[in-house]
Amino acid sequence: MNHEDWAAMYNQNLLAISFLIAVIASYTVLDVSRRVSLSRGWKRSAWLTGGACAMGIGIWAMHFIAMLAYHPSSLSVTYSVLMVALSVLVAIAASLGGLVVACRPDITMKQLTVGGTLVGFAISGMHYIGMAAMDNVTIRYEPSLFTLSIVIAVGASIAALMLSFRFRVHVSRFGKMLKLGSGVIMGTAITGMHYTGMAAAHIVPVSSEMTHSDAAYQGNYFLLAVLIAAGTIVVLALALFSAYFADQRLAEQIALKGSILESAMDCIVMLDARGNILEFNPVAEETFGYSQREVIGRNMTELIIPPPLRQEYTDRLNQYLKSGDGKLLGNRYETMAMRADGSEFPIELTVTRIKKAGAPILTTYLRDITERRLADETIMQMAYYDPLTELPNRNLFMQMVAQVLQQARQTQQTVSVMFIDLDRFKYINDTLGHYVGDSLLQAVAQLLQRCMRKTDIVSRLGGDEFIALLPNTGRQGAAMLAQRIIDQMKQPMVIDKHHLFITPSIGLTVYPEDAFDVDSLVKNADLAMYASKETGKNVYTFFDPRMNMVNSRKLELEQGLRKALEQQEFDLYYQPKIHIRTRKIIGMEALIRWQHPELGWVSPGEFIPIAEETGLIFSIGEWIMRMACMQNKAWQSQGYPPVRMAVNLSLRQFNQEHFVSGLAQILAETGLDARWLELEITESIAIRNEKYVINRLQAIKELGVSISIDDFGTGYSSLSYLKKFPIDTLKIDRAFVRDIAKSSDDTAIVQAIIAMAHSLKLRVLAEGVETKEQLAFLRRHACDEAQGYLFSRPVPADGMEKLLSRRIPLKGERAAKPSVSVQP
Repeated sequence: MNHEDWAAMYNQNLLAISFLIAVIASYTVLDVSRRVSLSRGWKRSAWLTGGACAMGIGIWAMHFIAMLAYHPSSLSVTYSVLMVALSVLVAIAASLGGLVVACRPDITMKQLTVGGTLVGFAISGMHYIGMAAMDNVTIRYEPSLFTLSIVIAVGASIAALMLSFRFRVHVSRFGKMLKLGSGVIMGTAITGMHYTGMAAAHIVPVSSEMTHSDAAYQGNYFLLAVLIAAGTIVVLALALFSAYFADQRLAEQIALKGSILESAMDCIVMLDARGNILEFNPVAEETFGYSQREVIGRNMTELIIPPPLRQEYTDRLNQYLKSGDGKLLGNRYETMAMRADGSEFPIELTVTRIKKAGAPILTTYLRDITERRLADETIMQMAYYDPLTELPNRNLFMQMVAQVLQQARQTQQTVSVMFIDLDRFKYINDTLGHYVGDSLLQAVAQLLQRCMRKTDIVSRLGGDEFIALLPNTGRQGAAMLAQRIIDQMKQPMVIDKHHLFITPSIGLTVYPEDAFDVDSLVKNADLAMYASKETGKNVYTFFDPRMNMVNSRKLELEQGLRKALEQQEFDLYYQPKIHIRTRKIIGMEALIRWQHPELGWVSPGEFIPIAEETGLIFSIGEWIMRMACMQNKAWQSQGYPPVRMAVNLSLRQFNQEHFVSGLAQILAETGLDARWLELEITESIAIRNEKYVINRLQAIKELGVSISIDDFGTGYSSLSYLKKFPIDTLKIDRAFVRDIAKSSDDTAIVQAIIAMAHSLKLRVLAEGVETKEQLAFLRRHACDEAQGYLFSRPVPADGMEKLLSRRIPLKGERAAKPSVSVQP
């Protein structure tokens, strides 16, 4: 057929209209397929139905208008309305099938080929049903062209499905231009299929007279073609405009989504059903060290989950994807993640789910919790560990004991608890400072850990107290461990160039022999530790039920001390100090006595340590000082010759910030001249910070008060501090005086003390003088003063008045009545 024959047989205007409709319909196919793939639920069904109708009508209209354009001069054609309607339905069905295939979330090339083939056959069926709608003609088809038309239909359908699948998610400007070009190619292919099919047809009229079927159209075919074209364009335009407005709304949603992803504080990673990454926000890029381009399409598990945890994470994900009810969804859990450089860090992970195109899309929210973990660990360390030694503190230790006891009850094992207190630690801490004290505590903690077994737990309770838990350990094992600690601590500890010797007092108790609960075991071990201190220190002692009685008495004494001052239960007794050569009273020492309303007379050696420990010594010490000054002033006012009143001063009183000013106030309020007051301090005061001690002693001396060193020889006896400190008298401890006539060592020590004191122009007083032999020895070696039962026991105020009225007789002598010597 030449060009003139072609022009004679076809209406060129209708041919152009049919081609235009083919292109518009093809473009609509590509656009609507994207809307279907992006929709869910009833919206997806609506887009499938509407899109299939628009596409089907468009493809059918292209074919039918092209058929109406066919008008050979020798042929008069009518069309069966029923057959035409059937061809429309076939076109819509073919379009529906094509959209369903193209808009599946996942599809292989084989599936696209099979789907395209079926759609191609359906379109071919639509074309040839439309041809069969022609009445009064007989149509024969040339086999080769007939087959070629079907091949073209199948090829065009496969291409259409591939393009629809390719462009279903494109919204960029370049994607739209590419889609338009693809629509032109598809329209050309579909048009080519139609005209190939028409070329295959040989149409022969049945008779010269036209016959019509019952439902045949005989009107103006050109007008009909124009109306069909207009209607089809309207339908396709509606579909395109609907898609356009949906795209605008989608663009807004995408912009919102992008804004959320951009501004989110957490990592957001969206995954498909296979765990492949679909979205990767900027925070995730910064956190993991990957760019979005690097990770899109790759499996998240392989990228950011450490190898040892991948199987666990995959199992959790698969469990959810299979059952839809996995514990992963919506719950937070902590795991480890891996950066691009391979470094691992802790994350908090939350997974939510949406459905897209019928397939689950998982959104994972990941948060780097490194800082939170560090903060938690810091809080945990502060809550359960001692900051100085890094040992478990009391809270954690008590929890551990409870757990071990619970296990011991089930297995019927013994458990021991060891309470350790460092002897004279306060003395070292006050002397050398807190830095040395803290370093010593750290060294002791390390020593204790070295002595313990792997199953043992050692804890610092506070101060210089440690406690250890010894699982599956009885009395023998606990004793061996305690002795090991004592032996290890015999070696000096070198702290800041100081060689320090420290000893432990250890208390031991055993479960279930001594107690069954945590608190009782700790209390019993504490009581046993105090028993070790009372028996000489540097030993271990097992708990004995009788210790509870001692502890109860201590508690009763403490409670009584708090009320003793208010209820005037204290009293002062006085013991005279005698000038050895003249045997005249040159002074006295004020000694406190306590008569408990229920316990009777309580020894100062028992209640003074409790007062020191509880801080009650401040109020008690002030009371002693005031009463002693008042009594001395009263005796002077009564006409008794003035003598020095000695008052013992504790370390805690000496270190009081306002002690000196308080002393001056007492002297002013009582009216006692300061030269008739003497303060007795111990050597432990003298070895504190030297400059501090000198300044404090000098301030006391400036008031006019005398100072003596009590119990000299039992502590830190040093010629150095005797030379530097403004003291007046040395008191030789009674331990040296007791065997002065029998022990050559004691004799040598006393002689040395007297000679040293005299060389420093200090007076010397011997305590605890009880025999004439002791007094004779002291007199021979020029000791200045003496104090002891040989002269008088401590007596109340009225007894002291009698002593002041006459010469002190020795035991066995009759009393005389001398005057009282005065030695200021």
